[in-house]
Amino acid sequence: MLLERAHELRLLRAALADARDGAGRLVIIEGPAGIGKTALLAQTCEAAVDEGLQLLSARGHELEHEFAFGVARQLFELPVARATPERQDHLLAGAASLTRPLLGLERRRDDRDADADAPAASRPAPDIGFTLSHGLYWLTANLADSGPLMIALDDAQFADRSSLQCITYLAARCHELPLLLVLTVRSDEASAADELLMALRSSADNILSPAVLSRGGVAQLVRQRLGDQADSGFCGACARATGGNPFLLGELLMELDGEAVAATAENAAQVERASPESVRRVVLGRLERMGPEPMALAQAVAVLEHANLRDAAALARLAQPAAVAAADQLLSAAILTEEPLTFVHPLLRLAVYEQIPPARRADDHRRAALSLAAAGGSALVVGSHLLRASPSGDQEVVSLLLTAAGAAHAGGDLNAAITLLRRALSEPPDRPFRGAVLGQLGQMEALAHDPACIEHLVEALAVTDAPAARVAVAMTLGEVLVWGGGRSVEAYEMLSRVLAELGPGLDPRLRATLETLRVATASVDARLARRIGQQRDDLLALAEVAEVAEAQPVQREAEHGVGAA
Repeated sequence: MLLERAHELRLLRAALADARDGAGRLVIIEGPAGIGKTALLAQTCEAAVDEGLQLLSARGHELEHEFAFGVARQLFELPVARATPERQDHLLAGAASLTRPLLGLERRRDDRDADADAPAASRPAPDIGFTLSHGLYWLTANLADSGPLMIALDDAQFADRSSLQCITYLAARCHELPLLLVLTVRSDEASAADELLMALRSSADNILSPAVLSRGGVAQLVRQRLGDQADSGFCGACARATGGNPFLLGELLMELDGEAVAATAENAAQVERASPESVRRVVLGRLERMGPEPMALAQAVAVLEHANLRDAAALARLAQPAAVAAADQLLSAAILTEEPLTFVHPLLRLAVYEQIPPARRADDHRRAALSLAAAGGSALVVGSHLLRASPSGDQEVVSLLLTAAGAAHAGGDLNAAITLLRRALSEPPDRPFRGAVLGQLGQMEALAHDPACIEHLVEALAVTDAPAARVAVAMTLGEVLVWGGGRSVEAYEMLSRVLAELGPGLDPRLRATLETLRVATASVDARLARRIGQQRDDLLALAEVAEVAEAQPVQREAEHGVGAA
C-alpha cells in the first residue's frame, strides 16, 4: 500500500468500479516530478487487471513528443496486432477502419466502398487529425465490446499533440463506454500542448493532486529503511532536505543507507545540508563510484531514453559482456529498469543527461540516429535524435532527415515534416540533395501557408535538375504566387521560363501539366488574358499527344520527383 495515498486510491478504485459498470470516467493525476503519480497509476493498472479489465498503456517520451500519433500507436498497435484475424476484423470494423494506415495496415476494399456509400455526415473528414481521432474512438468502442477497458497514459505532458487530440476526443465521449481513462501530468513541466491538457482538465471527473509526505510519513519511511530507532530530529532533517517528495526521499535514504549513516540526532546536521537539488546529484555520485562502464551505459540510456541492451551498448562503445555486467549493476542499484532499459524515474534520467557535456551529447544523438537507422529503426525516432545533433555536413544525415520528413508528412504531421526539413537544410546538403530538401520544404511550407515557401521554391527551381522534380516545384511555386500572393505575371513568366529551359524534349504529359497551369494563370489576370488565345490551339494539340485526361498519375509522379536529384 502506498503511504498517505488512501484518498487517491479510494477515488481511483471508485472510478474503476464505475467503468466496470459501464459509466466511463476520466481521471487526471497531477503534481511535480517525484510526488508518486506513476506509482498511483501503476497500482490502479494492477487493480484493473486483477478485476478483469483490458489494459492499454503508454508513456509520453520527451525525445519523441515532436512526432504525430506516437502515443496513439503505443496504445493501440499491440492489441490490434495480437488479435486473431476474426477479432481484428471486428476491432477495425466501421469507422475504426480509418485507423488502419496509422496501425500499419492497409484499408480493405469493402471499407473504402462503405465510405463511398455512407451518408456525407459519416464519411471521414478531410482533416487527418479529426479522422484518426474519430477512428480511434470507434476502435476503443469496439475493444470495449468484449469487456470494460482501462487506458493509462503516463507523463501526458510529453505526449505528442496529435495523440493528445485523440485522447481529448475520446475523453469527451468516454462516459458512453465502459472505460477508465487515467492520465498523469507533471505540473512543473511546460508542454507544447498546454491548451489540450487544459481541455482535458476541464472535462475530468476527478483531478488528483497527491500532497508531499507529512513529517510523520517521512519519519515512517526513514525508520523502515534505517531502523526503528531513527531520531525524530534526523527524520525532520530528511523531511526538510527533500520537501517531503517521495522519490527524492527514497534516493536520499538509499544514499544514507549505502554510506551507513546512523539516523542519530548528531547526524541530522549532515542531512540538513542537503537539498532537493543535491539529493538529485547523489545519483551521479553513486554512478561514479560504480565505475566508468556503468556510467557510460547510463549515459547512453539517458540519450536514447529507452533502449534495448544492444543499442545502449553500441552507443556506450561497450562490448557485450561489459555491457551486461554494467546493466546488472544499474538494475541492482535501482537506477534502471529492464525491458527496455529505462530510468526508474525521469528525474534520474535528467540528472544523468544534463551531466553529459553538450558537444558530446549532440554527437551521441547523431551516433544514436545512425545506429538506429542501420538497425532498421523508426524513421521518426531517428529524426528526433538528429534534431538534437549538431550540423556537420553529413549527407547521410540529410538523407535520413528527408526520410523522416516523408514519414512525418505521411502520418499527417506537417509541422514535424517542416522542422525536419529545415534541420536538413542546416546540415547543409550538397547540391544533389539541396534541390530535394528545398523542394520538399517549399511544398510543405506551401501546404502550411508559410510565406517562407516562396524563397525555398525559387532556390529549389534553380538547383534542381530532374525534369519531373522541376515541374513539381514550378507547379507549387506558380500556385503560391497566383493564389497566395496575387503575383500572376511573375508566375506566368516563371512557368514560361521553365518550359523554355526544359525544352521540346520534355515528356508531353509534363509539358501539358505546366502549359495548363500557365493558361490558368493567364486567365485570372487581364494583363495576360489576351495570351490565352495564342496558346489555346497549341494546348489542344498537346493534349491529344499527352492524353491529358489520364495525366493525373503523372502529376503524382512529378510531386514525388522532388526527391530526385
